[in-house]
Amino acid sequence: MKLEINHRKKSGKPPKTWRLKNTLLKNKWANRNIRKEIKKIMETKESENTTIQTLWDVAKPVLRGKYIALQAYFKKLEKVQVQNLTVHLKEQEREQQEHPKPSRRREIRKIRAEINNIETKETVEQINETKSCLLEKINKNCQTIDKPLARLLKKKKESTQTD
Repeated sequence: MKLEINHRKKSGKPPKTWRLKNTLLKNKWANRNIRKEIKKIMETKESENTTIQTLWDVAKPVLRGKYIALQAYFKKLEKVQVQNLTVHLKEQEREQQEHPKPSRRREIRKIRAEINNIETKETVEQINETKSCLLEKINKNCQTIDKPLARLLKKKKESTQTD
């Protein structure tokens, strides 16, 4: 019997780093859940010896996990909603072909508008995420450019002061 573990090769893309979405912060239901979680942490870890820093160190990973779970939950809800709308749209289109009605045509337009609305929200989020990534990369590059410039300026300043 032979067991080989190949941990050096990773197939596919590297895992995407998680980022907190602003839409999640605006959701009242998600905020209530997070507040409950914070209260739980405060109740379980509350004692005279516990420092604020310790509480914060405990709360950070717990809240991050909670936000990740909530974000996944909302993403699944959105997918299910789009699937249900597309199924309903196909049914309405099939019925419209068999027995055309103006009211059904209006219903089809409403369903398409809802699907488009959900898809545009996703694309706006992706665009905002891309913008923030680009800005971060630009800022990092600026810092790498600024350091050598700062050194040169410092040397010139020192040389002019000694002369």
